[in-house]
Amino acid sequence: MASLHAAKAGKVLNLFSFKQPEWGVSEVAKAPEIPKSSASDIMASSADQGLLNQIKGGRYRLGRNSEII
Repeated sequence: MASLHAAKAGKVLNLFSFKQPEWGVSEVAKAPEIPKSSASDIMASSADQGLLNQIKGGRYRLGRNSEII
């Protein structure tokens, strides 16, 4: 189960790019195999770890610790 969650987290983080640096939960949930509840959990826990930053409007950007990955 942990590897499945890690794979989904990887898919979420890989969506962020210079072309599209901000994502909302609903947008991420449109990606294949990422249900909205999973997207929300992954993005919140990634923000807790500093991999993402939550900005106004409930959107997210890559965080300070994302450079480590």
